Amino acid sequence: NHELMNAYLNFRYVTDSALGSFGSGVEADPLDSLLASLDPGELVRAAAFRPGGPVARELATRPTGLVLGTSLFVHGGILPEHAEMGLDEMNRSIQAWLRNDDPQPEWIRGDRSPVWTRLYSDQPNLAACDTLSWVLDTLGVDRMVVGHTVQPTGITAFCGGRVWCIDVGMAAHYGGRPEVLEIRGDRVRSIR
Repeated sequence: NHELMNAYLNFRYVTDSALGSFGSGVEADPLDSLLASLDPGELVRAAAFRPGGPVARELATRPTGLVLGTSLFVHGGILPEHAEMGLDEMNRSIQAWLRNDDPQPEWIRGDRSPVWTRLYSDQPNLAACDTLSWVLDTLGVDRMVVGHTVQPTGITAFCGGRVWCIDVGMAAHYGGRPEVLEIRGDRVRSIR
């Protein structure tokens, strides 16, 4: 989600030191009016992350939602509109935008985005669990694995084990400890 924020030139979560030390070898087009309005520290990062830039093109090689076996992996969560669209089309749209082949999908921002939603990871209620079940059944998978929302007690399962929230807050800001989600066939567990 933060990488995609950078792709639409929103650097609100980028520290000054990260802006100042962001790589070299990326040259900004001096005639690019969007980049011309940026501070010098933002310029190189913006040129790298904006659609068509080298980091955006690298991100475009990765799926936003991925099914492995009977598990669906996504940063925030797949909602009914994404399931109806299909993972292949959702991934294609985001990847085409990052390559600068298509406009930005309007649904990639906001709390209904697959990289921003917290519907399944922030103490989901019965309605959220029902929505999750519909999505999983529609996509033919058993569970969803999400990040995005720090789980203060470690990896947490909700909705009868149909969603596993794996953000344990390992960034220094949160002080979480390493933990791993192990999936072996139908057996899912966290290892601390």
